[in-house]
Amino acid sequence: MEKENNENNVKKMIYVLPSKFSYIFHFLKKRIHIKINVDSVLEHIIVLELYTLLTILAFHKLFILGIDRVLIGDGGDGYQFLWNFWWIKKAILEGRDVFYTDYLFYPKGTYLYAHTLTLTYSLIAFLLQNFTSNLILIYNILILASVIVASYSVFFLVKYITKNLLLSFLGGIYFGFSNYMYAKIIGQLNLTAIFVFPILIFLLLKLLERKEKILKLFYLMFSLFIFYVLVFFTDLYYFSFTLIITFIFMLFFVIKKHDIVSFMVILATLIFFLISLSKLIFIMFEFSNKRCESCIIELKDVLHLSSLINYLSFSPFSLFGKYNYYINLNPSYHLKPGNLFSYADSIISLPWSLTFPLLIVTSLLMFKRVYLSKREKELLFLFFLVSIIFFVLSSGPEILNRENLVFKMYHKIFPYIRVSTRFSIVVLLSLIIIFMILLNKLIKKDRKFTLFIPLLMVASYVETFPQNFFFITFDLPPPSVIYTIKSDKENITILNIPPEWANSFSMYLQTIHEKKILDGYISRRDTESIYSLVMLKEFIRNKDVEGLLKFLKEQNTRYIIHYKFLRGEAFATTFEEIIKIIPPEIKEVIWEDNYYIIIKLRI
Repeated sequence: MEKENNENNVKKMIYVLPSKFSYIFHFLKKRIHIKINVDSVLEHIIVLELYTLLTILAFHKLFILGIDRVLIGDGGDGYQFLWNFWWIKKAILEGRDVFYTDYLFYPKGTYLYAHTLTLTYSLIAFLLQNFTSNLILIYNILILASVIVASYSVFFLVKYITKNLLLSFLGGIYFGFSNYMYAKIIGQLNLTAIFVFPILIFLLLKLLERKEKILKLFYLMFSLFIFYVLVFFTDLYYFSFTLIITFIFMLFFVIKKHDIVSFMVILATLIFFLISLSKLIFIMFEFSNKRCESCIIELKDVLHLSSLINYLSFSPFSLFGKYNYYINLNPSYHLKPGNLFSYADSIISLPWSLTFPLLIVTSLLMFKRVYLSKREKELLFLFFLVSIIFFVLSSGPEILNRENLVFKMYHKIFPYIRVSTRFSIVVLLSLIIIFMILLNKLIKKDRKFTLFIPLLMVASYVETFPQNFFFITFDLPPPSVIYTIKSDKENITILNIPPEWANSFSMYLQTIHEKKILDGYISRRDTESIYSLVMLKEFIRNKDVEGLLKFLKEQNTRYIIHYKFLRGEAFATTFEEIIKIIPPEIKEVIWEDNYYIIIKLRI
C-alpha cells in the first residue's frame, strides 16, 4: 500500500506541477502589466519543469522507495554530508567556530579547514531545516536540485550563444544527465556542483561582449566576486578549475581580442577576492601544509588515472555498462554494491551520442563549405583551447609512468589534487558548446537537420540512464535506543566500533544522539586529532584493562556502539577486542539486532 501511495504521489507531481506553473504565468501575462518579458520567463519555467520531470524519471526508484528515508548512492561520504548539515546548524545557533569541532575525535577535536564542509550547500541545508528536520530528505533534494540546475545552466549558456531553444535544451541533457554527474551522485555532493562552470563561462562571455557602460562593468565585477566566493566554499577542486578557466579567458581577452578592460576587471576581481578572504586562505594553506593528514598528495598517491579509452568507454552505471573497457582492463575494479564509490572517480565516459554526432556535423560543415562568422570562429577556438588544456590535465600520471611531466607541473600549484579525472567535466562542457555552435550553424544552412535534435535528446538521455547497482539504498533506520541516549542530559561520549574511515554511518547517528564521539569520518583531519584512537590501540595491544577503563572514565565514555554490519572493515577486529576485555560486571548490552550491538558502561 505504501509503495502504491509513493507511486501515485510521483505521478501527481509529474502531471500537476507543470500545469500549475503554466497557469500562474499565463495569469500574470494577462492580468499584471510588468516590464519583464513574461513569454521569456514562461519559457524558462517550462524548461525547468521539463528538466525536473527528466530528473524524477531518472531517480524514480528513489521516489518509490521513499525520498525521505533512502539515501541516494552507496552511503560512503553521503553520511558525512548529513553530518555537515547538522554541524553547520549547531555551530551557527550556538555561536561555535564552524571550522573546529570537538564533537569528533574527542577530546582533542579536529579542525575542519581541509574537510569538505561544502559550506554553500550546508547553508542552504541550514535554511531548509526550518521546514524539515529530515536530513536525508534535504540531502536528496540538494542532489536532485544539482541535476536540474546543472542542466538549466547549460541551457541558459547555450541559449545565450546560439539563440536556439531546442539546441539549448539538448545541451542541458548532455551535461546535467552525464555519466560524470551520475558518478558523483553516488556520494560526493560537493562534486555535483558542476553548474558552476557554465555560470562562470556565461559571466566571462558577458564581460567579453559587454557594452561600454561603467555600471555594467561593476555589476559583472560584483557577480564574479560573489561567484568565486561561493565556489571557494563549495569545493576546492572546482575552485581550482574555475581559476584555470579564468586565466585562459584572460589570455584570450588580451592576446586575441586586445581587450585590456576585461582583463583588468577580472584581475581586479581576483585581487579583491584574495584580499577579502586572505586570512581564511592563509589559515587553510598553513593548516594543509603543517597539520593536515592527507592534504598534500605525493605523486605516488595519485588515484584514478585517465586515458583516451576512459573517455570513450560506456559508464558501468549505464544501460551499456558491460561494455566499459576501462573497468574491464583494470582488474582491481569490480562492479558490485560494496565498492561503487571506490571507482566512481575513475568514470569519465563521454556520451557517444555527443562524440559521434560532433564528428559527423563537423564533416558535413566542411563538405558543405559553410563559412563561420567571426564570433563563431572565436568561440570555437576558445572552447577548443579549453578542452585541449583540460584533457591534458585530466590525463594526470600515466598508468605505467607516475612521473608524468604534466602532472608534475600542476602538482606544484595544486598539491591537493590527486584525482585527475575530475578535470574531464570541463572537457565535456567545452565539447557540448562546440557541438551546439556547429550544429546551430548546420541548421541555419539546412532547417531539416532540426529533426535530428529530438533524436539526440532521446539517445543522450537513454544512453546515460542509470542502471546496474546505481540505486544502492541504505534504508537502515537507527535503533530506537539512540533516542534514549540523546535524552541523556550528561556530557557523555560514545565509542564507535569500527572507528573513523571504516564507519561513515556513525556520522549520521551522531546527528541523532548529538553526543561527542572519540572518532570521526571526515575528508582530511588534524594530525593530532586521533589521540583517543592511538591511546585505545595501545591499551588493546598491551591488554591493559585498568588503563583502558581509566581512559574511558576520563572521557566520560558511557556507550559503545558496535556496527555488526561493518565487521571485516579496517580496525574492526582490533577495536572489537575492547568489548571482550572490558569486565562483564561493568557493561550491559541494551540493544542488539542484526545490525548493532549497543553497550552501556558503568564506570
